[in-house]
Amino acid sequence: MNPQDFRTELSGIVRGTVATLRRATRNAAHLVFDGNISAHRTPHEVVDDGEIYQLRRYREDPSDGPVVLMVPPLMVTPEVYDIAPRLSAVEFLSRSFDPWVVDFGVPEDTPGGHTRDLADHIRAVDDAITSVSARTGREVHLVGYSQGGLFCYQAAALRDCQNVGSVITFGSPVDLHQNLPAVTDRDAARRVFETLRAGLDVPLEEFGRLPSWLTSRGFKLLNPLKEIAYRTSLLLHLHDTETLKERAPKRRFLDGEGFVDWPGPALRDFLKIVLEENRMADGGFSVGDRKVSLDRIDCPVLYFAGKTDDFARRPAVSAIESLAPRASVRGIDVDTGHFGLVVGSTSMNRVWPRVAQWLRDHRD
Repeated sequence: MNPQDFRTELSGIVRGTVATLRRATRNAAHLVFDGNISAHRTPHEVVDDGEIYQLRRYREDPSDGPVVLMVPPLMVTPEVYDIAPRLSAVEFLSRSFDPWVVDFGVPEDTPGGHTRDLADHIRAVDDAITSVSARTGREVHLVGYSQGGLFCYQAAALRDCQNVGSVITFGSPVDLHQNLPAVTDRDAARRVFETLRAGLDVPLEEFGRLPSWLTSRGFKLLNPLKEIAYRTSLLLHLHDTETLKERAPKRRFLDGEGFVDWPGPALRDFLKIVLEENRMADGGFSVGDRKVSLDRIDCPVLYFAGKTDDFARRPAVSAIESLAPRASVRGIDVDTGHFGLVVGSTSMNRVWPRVAQWLRDHRD
C-alpha cells in the first residue's frame, strides 16, 4: 500500500470512529438526561373510575371477538402490557379481540392508596368483570401476569366463574411453598416465609408500604447475572440508535418507571396469607366474610410457566392443575424468565400468539 492510500484509509477509519463516538455520546446523553427514546402508549379510554381501580378499554370500535380483561400485579404498572409498539400485548390483541385493562393506579399518588389490603384488589377485579360483561354483553376472559394471575384465579373462584370465559395466567404460583427450590417439607417452608415476614416488619412499620424504588432494585438484584449482561450489552450498543430505541422502553420500565408502591396492608396480607400460610393451596382464602377456594373454578384455564423463572417456579405454577380439579387446565412451558413471559421477542413470538389461538378456540 502506497503512502497516499494508507493516509486515505487511516483518515476514513478516524472519521468513522469519531462518528461512532459522537453517536454514542449523543445516545448516552439521551439515556442519562431524558430517557425518552421510543416513548409509547397505545391510545385507550378510561370507561370506569372506581375507588380502587380504573378500567381501560383499548379498542374504540365494537368487536365481535372475545373480550379480554388484563390484570397487572401489585407494584407493577399496567404498562407491562403496553411497553412499546413491538412489545405491546394490548396492541397485538386489539387486532382481533376487545382488550380491557385493570389499572390499580399509583398508591403513592392516590388518597388512601397505601391503606388497601389484598381483599380490596380481589373485589376490584371481581367488580371489573361485572362491569366489562355488562358493557359488552359477553363472557370475559381473564388474563393475569404474576400476582395479577392470582387475582384472576381468586376473582373467578369468588364469583364461581359467572361471566368468566376462561383464565389465562403467566408465571402465577398458586402453591407458594413449592416455590422454594431446596425445601420440600411444608412446615419448613412455612418457617422460611414466617422468617421473611418477620424480617419485613420493621421496614413496613417505617415506610407503611414497599416503596417502588426498592421493588425495582430487588427485582434486578434477584437476577444479578442477567442485569450485568444487560448493562454490558447496553454499553456496547451506545452507538447504535436503532438498537437503543428498541431496548429503551424495557430498560426504563425495569429501572423504575414500571414500578409503584405496594400498599402496606396488602403486602402484610400477601406475606401471611399467600406465602406463610399458603392459603391459595391449603384451606382457601377469605374475601371479607366469604371463604373461597380454587376448587370453585370450573372454567377453562391456560397457564404459562417460564423454564428459567426463579420468581415463579413451575411446580408452584402448575399446582393449579390439582387445585382446580373441575377446570380443564392446559399448561405451556416457555424458554424464558419471569418478565419474558409477557414482555420481549419471545413473548410476542411464542406466548401471545398462543393466547390468541386459545381465545379463538374458547369464544362464546
